[in-house]
Amino acid sequence: MDYSALTVADYIINYVHAMKKTITNLQLQKILYFLQIKTFGESHETFFEDEIEKWKLGPVVPNVYHVYKMFGSNPISISFGGVDFEHLNHEDAKAIEQVVNELINENPFDLVERTHRHSAWSKEMEQINAGVQGIKYTKKEFEEAYSEDGAI
Repeated sequence: MDYSALTVADYIINYVHAMKKTITNLQLQKILYFLQIKTFGESHETFFEDEIEKWKLGPVVPNVYHVYKMFGSNPISISFGGVDFEHLNHEDAKAIEQVVNELINENPFDLVERTHRHSAWSKEMEQINAGVQGIKYTKKEFEEAYSEDGAI
């Protein structure tokens, strides 16, 4: 696996639009996180290579966040990657779609709360709320989060 998070994000956005639904940057960030912990929990591999950081509203892939932050809390209307999805294998596309299908209708702030209950985030809550930046998730924390949350 090990795609770029931006490739995965663009696939998610295009898939959601094909379903005639909308997605915000906050939802996108949580879907990326849950995809990563599900993949790591099941295979001990990461789905994408980019780091995930612990922010006040939960896990965030910074480079993806910055590409789509112009939409604020509004739905993302277009994907910017201009990515050719042909190199995304069929099984990986189905794994993305499964996580999206499970989470797209959930309230984004319920997803935030869910991530805040994971020990990986809650143990850093004081620092995060104090404004400390750059606190990254580890692979061990992905595995712990998967154990705490279970299969998506």
